[in-house]
Amino acid sequence: MKYGYLGTLIACFLFSMGNRPQGSMWKYRTAIYILATLTVYMLVCAVLCIVKAFQQINNPIFARMIVSLLATYGVYVFASLIAMDPMHLLTSAGQYFLLQATYLNVLNVYAFSNLHDLSWGTKGADTAEPNLGVVKGTGGTVAVELLPPDSADAEYARSVENIKTRKAIPKPAGQSKSQMEQETKDYYVRGLLKESGVVTY
Repeated sequence: MKYGYLGTLIACFLFSMGNRPQGSMWKYRTAIYILATLTVYMLVCAVLCIVKAFQQINNPIFARMIVSLLATYGVYVFASLIAMDPMHLLTSAGQYFLLQATYLNVLNVYAFSNLHDLSWGTKGADTAEPNLGVVKGTGGTVAVELLPPDSADAEYARSVENIKTRKAIPKPAGQSKSQMEQETKDYYVRGLLKESGVVTY
């Protein structure tokens, strides 16, 4: 189980470098299935440990184990009762526990491996911001040239109107530049993995 987890983690690093999840879907799905299987194994072991601990409650090591497990999993029940919504434990707790290893491993590894990608959080905004003014420094003084008040008010009114009407953004025909760049990256990573002998097609 340890080797399976370690191999999956290393594989996630290889999948993530210069790649995107859409370019290697089955690889990520395989990693998620492996991590979910390991989670099931861990939960079964936790239940068996609790049974063993209750059988030997006088042993201080097992008593601490009970407190630790109750503190870990009892928090979910306690928080649900405080929020007065315990039904979601029946509807979504299983999925949450199975995907918890994915949240902790796959997503963090992907984020760490793509720190160089500065487009995170921009939601595809690849246009330059409008010029809001100029700041010039000469000697010990600073001169600030702002936009005229009329144009600033007009820009604000236009922005408010855009928010109210929510005009549909027209989709360009064919592939966009970012899609072509991403597909090029996918081909690059596939070729790199194939040449290194990690993946054979």
